[in-house]
Amino acid sequence: LLMEYSEDLASYWQKGYGNPLNSQMSCLLMKDLILSLEEASMRNSRREEAEVPLARLYFAHAETLYALLPLLEMYKDPKPLRSQHNLEKIRRVSV
Repeated sequence: LLMEYSEDLASYWQKGYGNPLNSQMSCLLMKDLILSLEEASMRNSRREEAEVPLARLYFAHAETLYALLPLLEMYKDPKPLRSQHNLEKIRRVSV
């Protein structure tokens, strides 16, 4: 249990909400995603017959997706994870 918490803590600070730089790194990815959705929406609303890609595919490592989650504010804990939590608090969090 303590080892799992240690791994979660490392991921939280290195890849997740613990470091604000993580979500900032994903801003360009999010911007591109939003622009592509807006373009598709505008083409669809004008019923243009222009060449529209059937899909826009993104290929990335897991770390790229981990950095995107804080930007989307997904799976955010109500309080930051800290190493000072004692074993009793860790047990409550894991349940």
